[in-house]
Amino acid sequence: IRTIDLDKEGLKQFENTAVETFCGNLNDRELVRSAVKGVDAIIGTHPHYVQEIVFDEAAGTLVAYSLGDFISNGTKSGTEYSIVLELEITKDHKTGKTVISGYHYTPIFTVSDEETLRVVRLKEAMAEYEGKYLGRVSKETYNDMDYAMDRIADRVVKDEETDAKK
Repeated sequence: IRTIDLDKEGLKQFENTAVETFCGNLNDRELVRSAVKGVDAIIGTHPHYVQEIVFDEAAGTLVAYSLGDFISNGTKSGTEYSIVLELEITKDHKTGKTVISGYHYTPIFTVSDEETLRVVRLKEAMAEYEGKYLGRVSKETYNDMDYAMDRIADRVVKDEETDAKK
């Protein structure tokens, strides 16, 4: 995996280039595509919303347009959930080439009440609610989490695969 100094490479950081919508606009995506030569991964976060992940297995590259907010007390729907991205990195000892060989993500959710914010793993928190465990989330929060799981799958997984693992 090669890291680059954006200034030395003559590239500009894409600070705040993505509009605050559910998908980066076409111009942002074209900028990213033109800048990925020699870059293995581009990970975005600014738009506050989970967005598409494009994984090119043959090239060993990945672009995650936005992972979301991670922790948020925002009031806009969709800002209360995010994903934690894990990259699988493989090195071929014969060629010395290192590539991104896969990825996995964990959906997370910010649970808010009058006194605290806490970040929970979405699937586990939903299972606790369904199992009627102590300390579980409210029915309203569970419904929000259920909606969030659907939205994450719609935004991140662009093919027929519904599992979060690729």
